[in-house]
Parts: sequence; C-alpha cells; structure tokens
Amino acid sequence: MYVSLNDPGSLRDLQAFLRRADCVAEQCRPDRLEVYVPHAPNEEQARRELNGYVAAWQAANRGVEAYIVEQDGSDRPAEG
Repeated sequence: MYVSLNDPGSLRDLQAFLRRADCVAEQCRPDRLEVYVPHAPNEEQARRELNGYVAAWQAANRGVEAYIVEQDGSDRPAEG
C-alpha cells in the first residue's frame, strides 16, 4: 500500500511514525511512502491498521492530508 501526502515536507515525520509502529515505510516518490504492515495476517487487516496509524498521525499534524493509495493509483483518504 502507499500513503500520499499533500505536504511532502512532512513525509519524513510520517515515515518515522510508521516505523515506530513496526511498519516498513520507504519513500517511493517525493510525496509518497510505500508501506508494508508485516505483522498483519492479511491485506484487509493491514489496511485497517495502516488507516488507524495514519489517522492518529494526522490528528497530531493538523493541516496535513494523508491518503492511503491503492496500487491502481486511486486515492482514498484515511478514515478517522
């Protein structure tokens, strides 16, 4: 899965946050991280967990919009 931000300057902060949550998060574009949730048993659970992490991070970083992006490129805002 991918997480895209409207503020590329915040990307490193989100990356560090996700890594502290035991996610694998690598920058793949100036405004996007590729994220893997290794402890999730399936893709659906990984998406739920990532959604929660991104929503928590956004709550602490008002004004920054983060979107979980499907591999087909469609953007879906994080819920929360």
